[in-house]
Amino acid sequence: MLRLIALRLAAFIPTLLATSAVLFVAINVVPGSAAKAALSIDATPQAIARFEHEQGLDRPLHVQYLDWLSKVLRGDFGTSFQNHLPVGPEILARLPVTLELAVLAFLIANLR
Repeated sequence: MLRLIALRLAAFIPTLLATSAVLFVAINVVPGSAAKAALSIDATPQAIARFEHEQGLDRPLHVQYLDWLSKVLRGDFGTSFQNHLPVGPEILARLPVTLELAVLAFLIANLR
């Protein structure tokens, strides 16, 4: 049982990295613009360009991902475009319920 838990935990980090990369690319490939979502649909092209430059959205996708990943590994989850609040405390507020669900799912999946 301990070996199974160790194997699952060892697979967790590569799975988390792969999932984050796939989601990051998927979010950036879909039509639409984060700048338009944050500013409004009536934003001028100059305002959109300025926002994209300020947020680093005009850089290559792999550079954006590595920058995001390095910040996340340091605990900086950024600021929400919608409500302008730090994202980290929002995640921490929901973490207990998420962990409870994850532990229960793990137990159900591994108990025979």
